[in-house]
Amino acid sequence: MFKIGKKQYTDVIPLLKGTEHTAPTNAWGIVEGYIEGEVFSNKTVQPDAVLIGTKDGVYFVCGEPDKAFLEAFEKYYLEKENERFTLFSPNKIWDNMIESMQTENTKKMKRKAFRLNEEKFQQRARLLRHSDVFEIKPVSSESIMNSRKFDKDYYQLYWGSIERFLKYGAGYYAVNKDREILSECTAIFRSKERMNIDIYTLEKARGSGLAYGVSKAFIAKCLQNSIAPVWDCDCENIPSAHLAGRLGFDQFEEYHLYYKQ
Repeated sequence: MFKIGKKQYTDVIPLLKGTEHTAPTNAWGIVEGYIEGEVFSNKTVQPDAVLIGTKDGVYFVCGEPDKAFLEAFEKYYLEKENERFTLFSPNKIWDNMIESMQTENTKKMKRKAFRLNEEKFQQRARLLRHSDVFEIKPVSSESIMNSRKFDKDYYQLYWGSIERFLKYGAGYYAVNKDREILSECTAIFRSKERMNIDIYTLEKARGSGLAYGVSKAFIAKCLQNSIAPVWDCDCENIPSAHLAGRLGFDQFEEYHLYYKQ
């Protein structure tokens, strides 16, 4: 398993296109230069299998590996025993490979992926009426410093810096008259064509329509820039799936994610 340089990332694109529906945005984001990370392959040129990982330990593996790649992958995985290792699997074949080498603290999560139906979104977005009790604003350096959830450590972890997020990402938050941030919708990952949604609302403000409001603003911004907003969640996260449906997202597949606990 070889670590390849950024100039060779274009060789990885055919493999990602082969798993277009399951390749996560973070994998595309690394290859396209929006997110910092590493790419390992079974060959130095024209790879058959790759492992793509962010600096904070979120990985995607795909392709048709040879024995040497699988052995190197397992060694790498075991070396990360005490570090974060969250792995997106593209299909059942890789599920079986991963489960054959998992450790005792490896957990498996089933997740749902949603695709925006723009016509539904436009129809439902018109029904939303903003309350004068709160105001929706784009995420800024100032709001990040005042956020309880998506603070500077969050953007440092997933984007490398606040500056990188503000250059490539997008986000919106809702504040009340006391300037308290109640709800936020931001981009956790970004690629050329997609942006992954991460959302949080303070418990005391849930059920008030704020999550709908900030999500609507986020989605509208994505569409304005010809970027597809991506929504996925744990299959057991019923509120998240329900909100996705209200916003016009349709579920199109399920996949597995492996993580250490």
